[in-house]
Amino acid sequence: MRSGPAATEPITVAFSPFESTALFWIAADQGLFDRNGPPISLQPYDSGAATLGGIVNGDADISIGAAEYPLVRQAFANSSVRALAVMDKGDFIYLIGRKDGGSSYPRT
Repeated sequence: MRSGPAATEPITVAFSPFESTALFWIAADQGLFDRNGPPISLQPYDSGAATLGGIVNGDADISIGAAEYPLVRQAFANSSVRALAVMDKGDFIYLIGRKDGGSSYPRT
């Protein structure tokens, strides 16, 4: 651990193994956190939702790679998780509707 005024407590980062977290992996692999701080420990999880579970259970301090739905689900459960930043670009199209409510796709 570092000494002097720059010394900080280690941060446990929960991450999921998806392309959206690639920049984080590259930075960790190249030692950017070791050289520039803060000191981190990595905790892998199988999904973005599981990374939030790591925070709720006290096993991690920060989650990398969680999507909107798991975050909203934790908010509805009154968990103490908060979004600090979001950086994302996706090419997903969601079509949500109920046929009994008059929605259908394709429209007929």
